[in-house]
Amino acid sequence: MKQVIFACTQSASRSQIAASLFNVLCDPKKIRAVAIGAAPQPKVNPGLAHVMGEVGVELTMLRASVVAADLAGAETLLVTLGDDGTNSNISATEHLQWPLRDPIGKTRAEMISIREEIKAKIIRLAKTRGWLADEFS
Repeated sequence: MKQVIFACTQSASRSQIAASLFNVLCDPKKIRAVAIGAAPQPKVNPGLAHVMGEVGVELTMLRASVVAADLAGAETLLVTLGDDGTNSNISATEHLQWPLRDPIGKTRAEMISIREEIKAKIIRLAKTRGWLADEFS
């Protein structure tokens, strides 16, 4: 794998959390992640940006990205976040489904819980694939 695509409906919360944490936790020489959405919002959820900033991940300058067929390729893992089948039409070498709650409209504590759930899933995935950066191994 060379790339992971994290996909959710609006690309304003879950996929942004996942791609940002993935790129912090994983070795960039081995793999990178992007966030996309089927119906992206014009900006990342502001409450979420604050919750991510608490762990040193800057989201305020990110913009949600639309699904782009050219992102997928021969060495792509697609991780769909949520349970609505978003972006299941993207061609990828492998597809994982992570049923996650949408942080939009949730309390700060709920957003933190979702962030930590996503982080744990990323660490498990990255450990099994040998993608974790040395400082997190």
